Amino acid sequence: MKKAWFAAILLALGAAGAAMGATVTYRKETTGATTLTIPVVKGVNKAANEAVNAALASMVREEVKALADDVEAKELIIRGKAELLEGALLSFSFEGMVYFQGAAHPSSDRLGATFDALSGKKISLEELFLPETNWQEILDAWLFQVIDQQVAGEEIMVFDDDYPYLSEYADQFFLRPGELVFFWTDTQFTPHASGQPEFVVPRFVVEHLLRPEYAF
Repeated sequence: MKKAWFAAILLALGAAGAAMGATVTYRKETTGATTLTIPVVKGVNKAANEAVNAALASMVREEVKALADDVEAKELIIRGKAELLEGALLSFSFEGMVYFQGAAHPSSDRLGATFDALSGKKISLEELFLPETNWQEILDAWLFQVIDQQVAGEEIMVFDDDYPYLSEYADQFFLRPGELVFFWTDTQFTPHASGQPEFVVPRFVVEHLLRPEYAF
């Protein structure tokens, strides 16, 4: 029993150290009108590095296809950014923008991706939290307040009177130090003039609901 407990402690320490020792460089690729900035992770472990980097590169390629949709773009830009390299988590955001000849305004998109630093596995929002807890209700309540404040301050305009529940955009998140960040994409729930709004949940709001390996 003591051996198993000690092994678990070592595993947890290994996970924390892996992410804290991680570094990110950025690979820039330019082909014609397309410019890509792709994060490249180093310093975790070989298997995790390969898994994360393959997933990030794949996301960028799929985003190029989604934005251009086989239509020749005047300019297409996708920028990846490491938002969090901390504890057992690696988290990234991607901003995409495409300009078409004759279009009134550019189209834009945003993506988030979070990985387990030890395994390199991409993790969902649900996988961050302990099962059988009320994390969804707590997040919805907090987000409704944040959205309401932005609407009241005329920072954004929402299409419907009833704000969308988190379940409608649960894959649109990333982590920053001390923050869980959700976002809406251009014209998803708001008009184009509202851009791609962010909604920040301070880590302390959900810290007690996180799985131990992902909590501070």
